[in-house]
Amino acid sequence: MSQHPLTWAIGLVMAAAGASYLKALWLLLTHLNAAQNGAGHQQALTKAALLGRWTMGLQAAAFILVLAGVTNLWVSVVPGAMCGSGVLQAMGAAGRQFLILMAATLVLFYCWRAVEVLDRGHTKALPADLQSRWLLLIAPFMILAFWRGIEALRAAGRQGPVSCCALLYDQLRDTGRLGTIFNFSISGHTWLLLSLSLTLFMAGRGLRWWRRPALAGKGVIIACGAGLVLWWVALYQGLTLEVAPYIYQTRFHPCPWCLFLADHKAVGLIYFGLPAWATLECVAALTVWGVSRRYPQAAEPARRRLRQAGWRIALSALLFGLSAAWPILFG
Repeated sequence: MSQHPLTWAIGLVMAAAGASYLKALWLLLTHLNAAQNGAGHQQALTKAALLGRWTMGLQAAAFILVLAGVTNLWVSVVPGAMCGSGVLQAMGAAGRQFLILMAATLVLFYCWRAVEVLDRGHTKALPADLQSRWLLLIAPFMILAFWRGIEALRAAGRQGPVSCCALLYDQLRDTGRLGTIFNFSISGHTWLLLSLSLTLFMAGRGLRWWRRPALAGKGVIIACGAGLVLWWVALYQGLTLEVAPYIYQTRFHPCPWCLFLADHKAVGLIYFGLPAWATLECVAALTVWGVSRRYPQAAEPARRRLRQAGWRIALSALLFGLSAAWPILFG
């Protein structure tokens, strides 16, 4: 796998992202103590923001390439692999950690971008060192992601043939039932109804933020965080247990990675991409709200960003609900 052209492409993109990130961080740190109103200081902040956006774009491109490799392109070079499950088995724990760290890096960049737009929406609305602190927060995740990616490639090179989805049926033979990542004694039908109900709630919440862009109380963060976790659990269970059989044309096969295969038209990108978009917007909205509470002078651009997040959350949630119900209603 280490000699695959896609692997080299991912390495080059991540190296470019690292170089752009270091340059942006250097500009921010070296001009941090400069005069706030100096032309050189403002120019450095502008360049750093541009480099930060480039880094975010490169990280997103690397993540998309990694997903393409795990779900389709690397499947043919891993003995025994039939989908992304087999590729991740070959990569071991490092492969899963690599994906999680890259996703966390993108979430942090998305929040930084929301704060950066917030700052541009109002002249001198935020302290000059706020962007530096955000970028410094991202550094450990980028370094760990790069390191775990290398370890995942090494593990894949040493791994023999994998079982891939056959592990599901080995579990059936050993335990008498097929398990999933969340072993609850709740039917797939119930999970699907719960996920669709929460999807409608998310859409309603987004429309409310769009019409009345305001948040109140710290309990909102806890409630939104708990709601997002429950939504993801419910949609994962509903998709793998209830929707997937209509896609695979088989009675039961709770493998989420097979949804990303080209043979199934890569519908997993829709089923998991739309909730991911809604989650990013929700996290960005909560971040902007928290910043505006600490810096009241940024309240007006924060309301504009919250309104923007509202219609995006509503749109992505409604599209997800429609796509999840489509195979059952019209398949």
